[in-house]
Amino acid sequence: MPNVVYKSTFAASLVCVAVLAGCSSPQEDETSSADTRTVTHLYGTTDIPVDPQRVVVLDAGNVLESVLALGVEPVATVVPKTTGTWPDFIAEKLPENAASVGDSEANVDVEKVIGANPDLIIVTSEDESQREFYDNVSGIAPTVAVGDVANEWQETLRLLGDHLGKQDEAATLLSDYEARVDAVRQELGPDPGTASFVRVRSDKLNYMGYEGSFIWTTPKAVGFRSPEYQDVGTAEDSFFEVSLEQTNLLDADRIFVVTDGAAAEPGQFLDTVKSNPLFGLLQGRIEYLPSNAYLFGSIMKANKMLDVLES
Repeated sequence: MPNVVYKSTFAASLVCVAVLAGCSSPQEDETSSADTRTVTHLYGTTDIPVDPQRVVVLDAGNVLESVLALGVEPVATVVPKTTGTWPDFIAEKLPENAASVGDSEANVDVEKVIGANPDLIIVTSEDESQREFYDNVSGIAPTVAVGDVANEWQETLRLLGDHLGKQDEAATLLSDYEARVDAVRQELGPDPGTASFVRVRSDKLNYMGYEGSFIWTTPKAVGFRSPEYQDVGTAEDSFFEVSLEQTNLLDADRIFVVTDGAAAEPGQFLDTVKSNPLFGLLQGRIEYLPSNAYLFGSIMKANKMLDVLES
């Protein structure tokens, strides 16, 4: 969840915005009113443009990816905090001139947000803790707060499709995905076997529960199941830490090792895991996936997972 630090000039910037807004003509106000509609979101209702043209997305994950998948090119966004970059399949959909206004967890530069001249701002939140940030940026332009629950990515896509006037596009993306799921399920057969999703961080080893994590949604849909000795998890508790001595709990027909960037560098924790004799005893087919391309969810990453599963 974002942890936003505000710039000291924020209040002054909002004063300028308020003054400029007060100078608009009645004709402009009438046009604005006629071309807006009211939407409901996490923090209430907001009048937003019927056809927003300058969208700022203060998220670098599921919400941004969903916006891009819908064919909307944001004029500004934040960059991923951990890596500072997106996977290629996401980066190629971002317009080259999109402004960077901070990172996904801190240091959102509100002056740059204002400079992007948005007609719609999209923020993410999970609860009331982001209310102050929402209240502040909503003084710049109409703002909607969208929940970012990883394994509810399909609902997030539908919701953003509604907010952006892209309902048909959202429906098509989801129906195309379901068609691919059906095709891959038939290709793999009635029992593709077990799968294990392992996350290697800089200093710890986890596996991800069958019921609680985004990364499992697509494998589950095509028929994979978790090993019986793994905890299935819940939406609230989906990561289970294991010691190097418990590496046997990671075994399955297909083992997907999801690595954070730093952990995968030479001499770091991934090397420690791979050099563990128990890791060498795993019987399943081991595949390595970068966390920024597969871990947390959107329609784009769900389709990437289908590519992996049918390979």
